[in-house]
Amino acid sequence: MKRKFLNFDDFFAQMIENNFGAMTVIKKMKESEGDKFVSTILQLDDMNIRGSQLWVGYKDYCGEDIELFIKCVKDPEEKQALCDAINITSAKGECGENYKAVIGGARYQDPESIRLSEKEMKELSEKPRMIHPEAKKKQEEFGR
Repeated sequence: MKRKFLNFDDFFAQMIENNFGAMTVIKKMKESEGDKFVSTILQLDDMNIRGSQLWVGYKDYCGEDIELFIKCVKDPEEKQALCDAINITSAKGECGENYKAVIGGARYQDPESIRLSEKEMKELSEKPRMIHPEAKKKQEEFGR
């Protein structure tokens, strides 16, 4: 699916990219943040994180903890690790397209141009998947 600049007429459809997991994440963000969730969505767009990348960040990296996911999106110290986790999963071919998650500035570029290079794909695909330390601790506590 070709990415376009975010258009507020079909804002949510563009962020979800026909991915039901992404729809779940946006719904949970709205439940958690109320109307403030729109600013989080704009931050995600600026990080070039949409569709299956939303689901991977929430489910795999943050262990389905919406508060942790929101923290990772908003906290400058957490953003890079979130992007790295998503990019590793993308490089392994598990996010559909090879769109690159970045810590910011994507809103001002053609979304189609922000992709992982062949070199990045090769390097990242060899790295192990990442999980946030807080999510890992919760998984260990519950024996997952």
